[in-house]
Amino acid sequence: MKDNPVQKSNKWLKDLSEGVIGHELEALTLQGLQIVNAYRGFVRCNFTIPIRLADNHGNWQVGAMATLIDDVGAAAIYSFAGHIKASVDFIISFYSSVKIMEEVEIEAKVVGERGRLTSVKVEVRRKDNGEVIALGKQWMVSNSINAAQGKGRMATSPFPLFITIGLHLLFFTAFSAATTSSTGIRLGIIRKPSSQPHLSTFREAPAFRNGDSCDTQKIHVTMTLDANYLRGTMAAVLSILQHSTCPENFEFHFLWAHFEPDVSASINSAFPYLNFHVYKFDSSRVRGKISKSIRQALDQPLNYARIYLADIIPADVKRVIYLDSDLVVVDDVAKLWEVDLEGKVLAAPEYCHANFTNYFTELFWSDKSLAKTFDGRQPCYFNTGVMVVDVDKWRQGGYTRKVEEWMSVQKQKRIYHLGSLPPFLLVLAGNIKGVDHRWNQHGLGGDNIEGKCRSLHPGPISLLHWSGKGKPWLRLDSRKPCTVDHLWTPYDLYRPSIHSLEE
Repeated sequence: MKDNPVQKSNKWLKDLSEGVIGHELEALTLQGLQIVNAYRGFVRCNFTIPIRLADNHGNWQVGAMATLIDDVGAAAIYSFAGHIKASVDFIISFYSSVKIMEEVEIEAKVVGERGRLTSVKVEVRRKDNGEVIALGKQWMVSNSINAAQGKGRMATSPFPLFITIGLHLLFFTAFSAATTSSTGIRLGIIRKPSSQPHLSTFREAPAFRNGDSCDTQKIHVTMTLDANYLRGTMAAVLSILQHSTCPENFEFHFLWAHFEPDVSASINSAFPYLNFHVYKFDSSRVRGKISKSIRQALDQPLNYARIYLADIIPADVKRVIYLDSDLVVVDDVAKLWEVDLEGKVLAAPEYCHANFTNYFTELFWSDKSLAKTFDGRQPCYFNTGVMVVDVDKWRQGGYTRKVEEWMSVQKQKRIYHLGSLPPFLLVLAGNIKGVDHRWNQHGLGGDNIEGKCRSLHPGPISLLHWSGKGKPWLRLDSRKPCTVDHLWTPYDLYRPSIHSLEE
């Protein structure tokens, strides 16, 4: 027992749940917790929600859930580091509610380490169907007393005790009235200003590491890179890595129209460990092909780069996930990567309830030769901001040329209004592999004219997409955010002035 940190962490968590150590609040929250699997840096537990933890609606109180996430995460770190650490940064996203007497599974895994800091990811799922209820991510730090003595949160040092009590009191008071819609919570300690005179406007992201079950298969993600959207790109990359079981397997391919040294330096600074490549997109390829659309941002050459990605990225890359820069992922992207394309060139969520005719002008539908384009197909709208693309099949099928042909028709006749999306629909709508809508909760940026606030669509969510005019970072900076914009905030690496933890 003395030299086995896994056994010690299991005993610590068991003692907490039974009230042998810790605070009465923790015993109240954890009583009945069952450890079903544990090894170094990993803990999995089962828990049946008792009546005592119900809120006024008969749901598992989110404050109690947060306390459980905190303690199970701490146990995973205990088994990894050999002693308890104090929480200094804690983010939780809630996705669904849980009724009393439902059984859940809690899984905590250490995902990063930097100096005295250790990072853990905790996932709460329904036991019967695996639906994600909440995701917690926290950084914990050791101090000299805690590390040397190997004591728990009841150590004589006031630092961990202050953090723990503060966390639990805040959760049970502030969150007892919270809703169960997805939201982010960030807690921290007082930070000491850094003595470094010059720091990047983006803080460095944690270094996320692969879990024990990971293989070496690469997951290729393609995004465009533009100074105006860099803040969004940074958030998207962080969200992908943070929610991935195998973050080191990702290889990013960025397309940019202009060489911008500050942009490249910012990526290297924020993600010094990131495996990425930058490719030049020759904007002359779309010169003379772009028609004016209803929003100026849609007319930028880089918005059309996705059409040419198969010609730009290396030939040995056979499949990519293409993602816009105005989104964040709240699930493991590997699940999207593994989708069976069933011989199709592209996979994306389809929205067959949308009025497909609205994406083209009356001139298009009144022209019989154009309208018959969709004969033999059942076309549905899909958003090109989230796509899995068989790059080999795209090249072999000459899809770039097919899309360009419709762009040429648009220059002669006004057959659509929306930038690069309609030619994709003309070529591929009704002939793609549809995937679950959870992979593109789109339209959060509102419409293309005013960008008014919109609510989340019902159903599970794996990806949040601010397509439309409104971008979360701009609305937050203007102090006029929409409710959904706060779901983006936990992934924002931008810092006008940066402070660092005192080492």
